[in-house]
Amino acid sequence: MPLIYRATTIRPGYAELLDPYRPIWYRMAVLALATAILFTWYALTRRRIGPAALAVGGLAWLALLGVLLAVAVPGGAYLTTLPALAGALGGLVALRTPQTGPWPVVADR
Repeated sequence: MPLIYRATTIRPGYAELLDPYRPIWYRMAVLALATAILFTWYALTRRRIGPAALAVGGLAWLALLGVLLAVAVPGGAYLTTLPALAGALGGLVALRTPQTGPWPVVADR
């Protein structure tokens, strides 16, 4: 019998806990660090390379990691393949929108 079932039989209140270690501050710090690195990287390279090339490069990295995860960990491949697919579909929608009216602004954001 797994340990969590024994702990819940002794203390039924443990069954309501999703994560007993409460790593929310650690997760928020990792998210803030990743966001800061991404924005710094984008600010330093967007003039040399261009925003469109950066977006395509980011989607290509996601797709490549998705393929590698599909081989190594098939159950976790959705973590990179779904964002790559959503970004590619968003790019196709942006390319297909007419250049008049408010839709280019909506598709560009």
